Amino acid sequence: MAHAEGCQTRHVEILHSCLRRGVHVRLHLDRPLDIESLRDVAGYDVHVVDSMGHGSFRVTIDGVVAVTGVLGGTAVTSMFMYFRKEEALRSLDRVFGGARSAYEIGLESAV
Repeated sequence: MAHAEGCQTRHVEILHSCLRRGVHVRLHLDRPLDIESLRDVAGYDVHVVDSMGHGSFRVTIDGVVAVTGVLGGTAVTSMFMYFRKEEALRSLDRVFGGARSAYEIGLESAV
């Protein structure tokens, strides 16, 4: 599976991570995200709230990770359960290239 419109992850902010409440991260992308390409590439159910070309979206990837963002934005927010972290990172990496390695770098810099 190709990445969404060639989007690559530049940086990951780890906003929250615990067993009880899960993992909440922000992925900073190298270019604005095109929702049509996300629909084509991910092949998942994408929900869009559009208001004259400006709006937000939410997609669930592999039933494991929820991704939300603003249309045309260069960052997305992702949430997943801690005990499914490996599976979620694989899913994110498949759609937003480099997500796993950027997450690991974010972990190292937080220590």
